Amino acid sequence: MYRVYSNDFKPSYNLIKAIASGLIDNVARLAPHGSADNSSSPYHSRLSYQSCKKAINEKLFINSNSTMFSRDFRRLPEWVCYDSIIRKPTKTGGNIYTMHNITPIDPSWLALLSNKNHDLVSLGDVLNSPSPIYNEKKDAIMCYVKTKYGFHSWEVPPLAVPMKEKSMRNSGVMMDESYRWFARFLLEGKIIKELAGLPSLLNDPPIIITKKKPIKKCVLLVSALSSEDVDSLSSLRKFWAEKDQKFLFRLLKPWVNEDKVKDFKKLWMKVVKTNIEIWKNNSL
Repeated sequence: MYRVYSNDFKPSYNLIKAIASGLIDNVARLAPHGSADNSSSPYHSRLSYQSCKKAINEKLFINSNSTMFSRDFRRLPEWVCYDSIIRKPTKTGGNIYTMHNITPIDPSWLALLSNKNHDLVSLGDVLNSPSPIYNEKKDAIMCYVKTKYGFHSWEVPPLAVPMKEKSMRNSGVMMDESYRWFARFLLEGKIIKELAGLPSLLNDPPIIITKKKPIKKCVLLVSALSSEDVDSLSSLRKFWAEKDQKFLFRLLKPWVNEDKVKDFKKLWMKVVKTNIEIWKNNSL
């Protein structure tokens, strides 16, 4: 869990996300080093922050006049963005760098608010957990990748990216992986809502498709989707409308319990007809 702000400061998430999006390069994190003891000094090392930028090596501190400031490091937000840094001379002849106009942030926003190709964002290997998902808005199979932010390579919550994009870049994802997950989600009723009742007609759970076992009906289904490059609802609708409205029907029959074939056929034909109409209407 990440500490975003203290109990007595809870602004609107939408507001602070908007602020963070404009100050995405001005991010700092509470330094992990130093003594756990409290100090009367507002510039005790345990209260210091590190900048996400390579060019800023100095310890940063929250301005002591800020409502975010506390001499108890446990009450400080772990992640912040700031508007400006001001250098203050000390009595000993040194300098202290203080951050002004502080806004506490959630690190899970960093990769989302910044472009994934941003210099401060580093995307790594695909993770086994969380599992891939189907994003209805993007109409794509998404997988989660290890994500780091800033010069210090802070590990932040994983970012979801299109699985096909990772497979095309040889990032450890098999070329048919997006089709495999699309097939599973299709049979689970997660791609087309009208197929929500389909799992009750099946003789095997769709999860076996992503277990990558050499089961013939799994291989044939994934192969058909891959050969026609169908791993999204829009591409499936287009194929039904423009090429073959019987696409997948024959391959799905082995998945259906014998006493449920009539129910499946009736459901499938209705779904195909409806989605062909949707495609035609959207193409006008």
